[in-house]
Amino acid sequence: MAINKVLAALADDTRRKNLLKLQQGKISSKDLAIALDMTPLALSYHLSKLKKADLIYET
Repeated sequence: MAINKVLAALADDTRRKNLLKLQQGKISSKDLAIALDMTPLALSYHLSKLKKADLIYET
């Protein structure tokens, strides 16, 4: 894991909110988008950044 990718991912407030919500347990992307008041496209973008930084994974 490259530290610059992790820091870049965590620098964004929206991605930190995503991580905090995901810490509460498994949630579908649809429910996550609703909970964070985001469009599915915006959520997909932010989740992609978190995945590339190895901060989350999909199941």
